[in-house]
Amino acid sequence: METRNRILSRVSRNKPEAVPCPAIPDFAKQESDLLHRFSENLEMAGGSSFLVDENSLEEKINEVFASPESALWAFGPNDRELSVEELQSPSLLDGIDLVILNGKFMVAENGAVWLDETVLPARALMCLAERVAIVVSDDEIVADMHEAYSKLSGMDGGGFGLFLSGPSKTADIEQSLVLGAHGAKTLSIFVIKTKSK
Repeated sequence: METRNRILSRVSRNKPEAVPCPAIPDFAKQESDLLHRFSENLEMAGGSSFLVDENSLEEKINEVFASPESALWAFGPNDRELSVEELQSPSLLDGIDLVILNGKFMVAENGAVWLDETVLPARALMCLAERVAIVVSDDEIVADMHEAYSKLSGMDGGGFGLFLSGPSKTADIEQSLVLGAHGAKTLSIFVIKTKSK
């Protein structure tokens, strides 16, 4: 104990002078086509995106996911096969083929979408579903992670949240890429066109 205190005392006496944290520069970018950049980066991460009208969303989802064995809509009409309100335990998600969620906003620089507890009622959804689809409005997009974290500082997300970009993948065994090792095999983003555009 005496040695420990002696060491700590010496460290304390030899600490450098405290200096203020550097100012964070303004990383604002002037990009005109964030959505195009988002789509490119999402594709590089293994995902896909579709620009659709709100009225044709369901039709497009049915086109992309022909006859899912079981689907869980976390939003939308109440006459779906399953609803999150019925979800009492993650074990009920066994065998879920497709989950469709609302995203909060997109990040162009990495093709990520922010999800929090207000749109993700069970964290296990992301790991147990075979395919994940996220619906987000085209005006909910930021250029980079600097803007993303700035946006998050003003949001109430319920405590838990994540950025999701592309499907689950790993290549740690013989550098052989495996999709869906720890989560969904596919990630599709359905971007809703706003009326102003």
